Amino acid sequence: MKNINEYLINIGQNKVVSDNFKKTMYSESDFEILLNVVSKGTLLNEHSHPSKQFGYCFEGSFEFQCNDEKFIVNEGDNYLIAGNVNHKAAFLKDIVALDFKYKCDLFNNEIKFNCMKTFDPDFSCISLEGYQIFLYENIMDHTLTFDLNKRYFILTYKDVEVEISGEIYKTSNISIYEIKCEKITIKKASKIIIIEKER
Repeated sequence: MKNINEYLINIGQNKVVSDNFKKTMYSESDFEILLNVVSKGTLLNEHSHPSKQFGYCFEGSFEFQCNDEKFIVNEGDNYLIAGNVNHKAAFLKDIVALDFKYKCDLFNNEIKFNCMKTFDPDFSCISLEGYQIFLYENIMDHTLTFDLNKRYFILTYKDVEVEISGEIYKTSNISIYEIKCEKITIKKASKIIIIEKER
């Protein structure tokens, strides 16, 4: 039996920002993946960055302010903001959320809320410049195939079981893996996100 690390490489690094803010992260020169775990009552000060940012809330809720616009982001909500847009957050409940930041040559003041397209009850997707992000919810025995000319990252939330080459593995919660095989069957998952990157 092969080790799961031959098929799924756990690439996330854990960082404690404060007692109330922890993150699992992975970055390269042109993108950054952040899985944030933040406690209720925490404030994220206003800031900006040149990268575009896609966000998804796995659980909890927070108030998100971009320039002068305010949104309440609840479990299952997603958003997209352009680079260099000032933003801050106030966490109304304990949250687990994705921030995906990526470089883009197009600069504008675009802010989109709930911008993923739903294709069936358990599958949604958004196409970004050079990336696709897929969200799967409440799936069982769902087989995914991968183009080896692209790179894929799987972001696990909790209680994810996968089958690879006939063996069943349980992934770590709130983790970032790079996929190194052509096919995976998701045996059980409440929510997972897969990021596809052009090489």
